[in-house]
Amino acid sequence: MQFRGTAQILGVMDCYSAISKLKMLCRETPVKVPFDPSLNVSLLTPDQAMGFQFTHIWILGMDDRNWPVAVQPQAFLPYALQKQLELPGSSSQLQLKKAQHALSAMIEATSGAVVLSHCEMEEDSKLRVSALVREYGLAQFPIPDSPSEHPISSIETLEDPLHLPLGESETIKGGASLLTNQANCPFRAFAIHRLKSEPLPQFRAGFDPLARGIALHLALENFWGIIKSSRALAEFNADALAEQVDASVHIAVRWLQRSFPETMTPAFSELESNRLINLLGSYLLLEKERSPFETLATEQLLEWENGAIKLKLKVDRVDLLDDGTLALIDYKTGRRGGKITDYRWFDDRPEDLQIPLYQLTLSEQSDKNLSAALICQINAENISYVGATDLENFHPALDPLTKARGFDGSWPELQQQWNAVVASIAAEFSQGLLSVTPTRGSATCQYCKLAGLCRVGEQSELNALPSGELL
Repeated sequence: MQFRGTAQILGVMDCYSAISKLKMLCRETPVKVPFDPSLNVSLLTPDQAMGFQFTHIWILGMDDRNWPVAVQPQAFLPYALQKQLELPGSSSQLQLKKAQHALSAMIEATSGAVVLSHCEMEEDSKLRVSALVREYGLAQFPIPDSPSEHPISSIETLEDPLHLPLGESETIKGGASLLTNQANCPFRAFAIHRLKSEPLPQFRAGFDPLARGIALHLALENFWGIIKSSRALAEFNADALAEQVDASVHIAVRWLQRSFPETMTPAFSELESNRLINLLGSYLLLEKERSPFETLATEQLLEWENGAIKLKLKVDRVDLLDDGTLALIDYKTGRRGGKITDYRWFDDRPEDLQIPLYQLTLSEQSDKNLSAALICQINAENISYVGATDLENFHPALDPLTKARGFDGSWPELQQQWNAVVASIAAEFSQGLLSVTPTRGSATCQYCKLAGLCRVGEQSELNALPSGELL
């Protein structure tokens, strides 16, 4: 594919030129060959061979062009600085030391014969044996006598414990993500909330989507702190409403400026302000279509306990509806490909347990009945309500449970199911279930950053080997 793609750049070539270009591509294109312990012969680079033990080894390409590897300085750093800091590949002395170390390590790791070879000719050029081999000779690397009996190589398989219950003095704190992680993959919850494992931070220019989400939450919190009902929203004329939106957005932008002073330049602040104003304007059109409501609370703090698990929750908004019941609303500002995320709320192990846990906690701690638990999706590609309710008139675009796929029951029945799921997942975590079992396979692992810790990919490769291959 790469060679074919060069035709548009290089044009017509004769046979010898084409072969030369193909060889160059082969040299410069690394090919990753996964190590297979069931094979008697493995093809590895010198770097990949470090740490292995061999019975026999054949090292190819030991000519004066390929060994030691030529100097390979970084293209975008001053060469003098690279040499001063002794960056890998910056000088011939470093390349020589690396080649000496690699050759010595490979030979010492081999219990049987070692063969060094190289091509005599490359095109019209005659190749010589590497100067490293000529200068030091194989006497520098004595080959140990072969033992009469070679130990049989084998892979030892250890069974990981499936449970590590919480200790008597162990108290777990966190938020709704604890139960969400346990529902998606028990090991993920164990690694994050008990081992305190975190993926390495990614370098980002500017601020990340999380910061934008916090800014939007601040703007919404301020807005509904002033405009406390659908009636007040309807009474505002266009100019007064725009003024209130500007004031709410100003608070959000000021937070961004304090948190990211180098990014939030005057020009960028204006762009971010316009983005938030447009988002809030589109969102308020959605709110105006709802049945009457009054905002009782924004960013309401709740606590939920289950044995040693103590979770702190923050509900973005609680509305009082005209029938005297409550609606729980959580804002989501992210997006996956512009589509509404399927939270799998009707499954035995939902993809997101935030809304089920919020409704359980709010129902237990409020003297009013809860009739709706919803997510309001707010981003440039989608502004809508999704969630569960029996109400026919909450919003024209929101279907009640009677029209929902995957659940044949009423809102109270769904609440009972959610409560049972929350209790079951919490019990799993308390009992210490930590198996690497992503609920939805690779789809669950897609956004997880802990694959290097659980090694689910390597386990899948081992499971794919024919039975009896591993001793």
